Amino acid sequence: MFIFSSALLTSCIDNETGLELNDKGLNVVTFDRVVDNLTGVAEQGGAEYTFMKKIKIVGPTVSELTNDIVVDMDVAEGTTADGTMYKINNLPLTLTAKNNYLAELSITLTTLGNEPPAEGTPEYDYYVAPVLNLKIVATGDPKVTGSGKIGQYTLNFTPRNPYAGDYTAHIIYRHPSVGTYPDNIAVEEDNDKTLVGVTAKKCEMEWFAIWDGYLSWVTIDTDLTARLVVSSAWSYDVKMGDPFRPDLISHFDPADGKIYLYYHYEGTGGTRVFWEVYTPKF
Repeated sequence: MFIFSSALLTSCIDNETGLELNDKGLNVVTFDRVVDNLTGVAEQGGAEYTFMKKIKIVGPTVSELTNDIVVDMDVAEGTTADGTMYKINNLPLTLTAKNNYLAELSITLTTLGNEPPAEGTPEYDYYVAPVLNLKIVATGDPKVTGSGKIGQYTLNFTPRNPYAGDYTAHIIYRHPSVGTYPDNIAVEEDNDKTLVGVTAKKCEMEWFAIWDGYLSWVTIDTDLTARLVVSSAWSYDVKMGDPFRPDLISHFDPADGKIYLYYHYEGTGGTRVFWEVYTPKF
């Protein structure tokens, strides 16, 4: 039983980040975050996005170090990204006492030729974002070694979304407490809203109707009809359309770039109806 318990304890210690090394008096070079995402929009003609990722030394005698520590990286097993998808810009890295043994690894995401498949294609359903795995190479300093942990970076290539951007959203909000439809206009106002591309057809914003701070998503389908989905933080079931005007269809108008949204929900006392027109600022 004693032998089994000792073996189990040793196994657990070996699985902890750097603990077994620190117990031996060694300092380790490690990634500040071992799992991270690199995201960039695959614009027409290609675009590059550079990210700075922290590398640090931790351990029992870091405060006693005075010399510079030079480290390198190897591409590790499990990497599915190829060399056209990324560039590592500043290897080897030098960690210094002056900077408290902190450094930043510069990784550039290159989107040219790496656009993900479009929604609606057979490839889209099976697409998996490529991954870049990096391992810190031993430093050559007897008091500092690599942690052995892998830095796992998912390369999120986001398709270009032609609907993403800044808009002026003119909204008419009808409420049953102020009269009968269509004269029951409770609010008519303009709001500045930003649509952020999530996929080639779907945008996210931190608005719902006249309320800031609620996540919602606008999707423009292939036939240019539009859909609004509101996060579960909103208490009511929001449905598309104006139930009093079935002829009003939410859509995108390519002639002027405007998005027309008609939606409603049922609340105490009756139906709340929203007409909203997004006019692009770009």
